Amino acid sequence: MALKSAPARTGLAPNGMPWIDQEILRDVRIIRRNLSGREVPPYNRKGDRNFGLLLPDEETALRLREKGWNVKQMKPREGEEVGGYVIDVEARYGGDRPPKVVLVTEKRKTPLDEDTVGMIDAAVITKVDLTIRPHQYDFNGKKGTKAYLKTMYVTIQQDALDAEYEDLGREEDVNVEVVDEWSR
Repeated sequence: MALKSAPARTGLAPNGMPWIDQEILRDVRIIRRNLSGREVPPYNRKGDRNFGLLLPDEETALRLREKGWNVKQMKPREGEEVGGYVIDVEARYGGDRPPKVVLVTEKRKTPLDEDTVGMIDAAVITKVDLTIRPHQYDFNGKKGTKAYLKTMYVTIQQDALDAEYEDLGREEDVNVEVVDEWSR
């Protein structure tokens, strides 16, 4: 997994906290997917779109935590000594900077919008490359950094029939004359 930072900014952010740059992460896993915004009490209010960005190793987690990202360590699973590291990421639509999300198959890239991004929740994903941008907050005595999705390319495992017929175009691209056989 390659980790690439944008050119570093120095100094302080507008809220007086040290500046944190956006991060580009390649070939990562996303867990707890809820890009459809469904309600999952007590964890998720209806309309909140988010997922967990599972970091590949402790070194990456510590590097991002040192930069100021809110990296959490999960509880170890049975048989594991140490739990994985995750950053909670929000995909916010309706603002002035909605995320760019693209679904990738063997032959096609399909941009997803607020109405279609939820299909990722159930997809069999083979690869994710993404950029997260920070939002630093200082509210009611709490300071921190929230991660927002900026860009994400999601490569999915494609069904054999979907792959075979993918080049034929989409339904709305095909003009079909509907004839009622009973009215002849």
